[in-house]
Amino acid sequence: MIKKIFFVLIILCTVSLCVFADDCSDALSEAKSLYNSGNYAKAKSLFEYVKSECGSSYGDATNWIAKCNDALTPKLSLSRTSISVGASSGSTSITVTSNRTWELRNISSNMFSVSKSGNSITIQYYSNSSTSSRNDYFDVATTDGTKSVRVNIYQSGKTT
Repeated sequence: MIKKIFFVLIILCTVSLCVFADDCSDALSEAKSLYNSGNYAKAKSLFEYVKSECGSSYGDATNWIAKCNDALTPKLSLSRTSISVGASSGSTSITVTSNRTWELRNISSNMFSVSKSGNSITIQYYSNSSTSSRNDYFDVATTDGTKSVRVNIYQSGKTT
C-alpha cells in the first residue's frame, strides 16, 4: 500500500513539474517572440515572470531582461556635433545612430539648410559674403522627446 501511494505521488509530482516546465517554456517562447517583434516592454514582463517562476537561469532570463532594458533605453548619437566650414558654400553630412525615430528641429536659418535621408543628415551651407564669421545650430531629437542633440555650425568670414 505504501509503495502504491509513493508511486502515485511520484507520478503526480512529475506531471505537475511537466506542466510547470511547459508554462515556463511557453512563456519563454512568447517573450522571445515579443522581443524579436520589438515589443520590449511586454517581453521584459514575461522574462521577469520566467525568472521569478522558473528560476533566473531558465532560458537565460536575466540576460534577456538586460537586453530588453537596453532596447527600452533611448539612444541618440551623431557622428559629430560641431561643424566648421570656410566662407564659401558647400555641403557636409552627419550620420545618426538611434533606436528611436528622430527628427530635425530649429532648422530655420539663413546660413544653411538641412535634410534627412535614412540615418543621414545633409547640411548645405551658404556662402558667407561678410568678413565676419557666423554661427548657428539645429537640433536632432527623438520624436518621443526623450533625447536631443545640438549641432553647432561655425563659418568663417570672407577674406579680403
